[in-house]
Amino acid sequence: MRERRVRTVGVLAVAGLMAGGGSAVAAEAAAAASPAAQPRLAPAAQGAPDVTVLFGRAVARTRATRKPLFAKAVVYEADGSTANGKPTGSARGIDRWRFVFDNYPSHSKFASATITYASGRFGKVTGIMSPFVEDVQIPKAPKMTLPTAVRRLRAAGYKRSFRFVTLRRPLGPTKVNTLYLFTLTNGHNIAVDTVTGKVSSFGG
Repeated sequence: MRERRVRTVGVLAVAGLMAGGGSAVAAEAAAAASPAAQPRLAPAAQGAPDVTVLFGRAVARTRATRKPLFAKAVVYEADGSTANGKPTGSARGIDRWRFVFDNYPSHSKFASATITYASGRFGKVTGIMSPFVEDVQIPKAPKMTLPTAVRRLRAAGYKRSFRFVTLRRPLGPTKVNTLYLFTLTNGHNIAVDTVTGKVSSFGG
């Protein structure tokens, strides 16, 4: 079965097979708030590690599973969200992450894998039979932190809150640096380049 991926308002939604056998990977989706609405902001998380820190920990945990099924897994993307889907105005409000891995280099029965981080801890690694598409591998965490990306976003004139942030390198006809993709409460997706710092609208 080939992996089917759908992006809804900038958030990765996945339908596929899990390691448990036959269970569907739950799809995450959220409707964008009306531009005229004034949404309640999510409370800022206290002491939540930055995604650039969690990145290495997620890789280490995934590769160190008891059976060496994910020994050479490489990050494809990291999907961040707020608690209960409430919008936030700061990086601290993004306190939940799901890391998606390309597991092809491991030559195991699982083409992909995921691991989540929430409530201050990592969950179990989930193997997925079919591959993810549309992304390029991210071999190491970017130097730009999420708070820096938020400052770039604000400096470029984007003042709205956001519910979701995705760290990814979209597959395309030309080379693209790793991006922070913010889903704003008006449904617009804004990219911050982790290398150049350039801020731009993102249509994919």
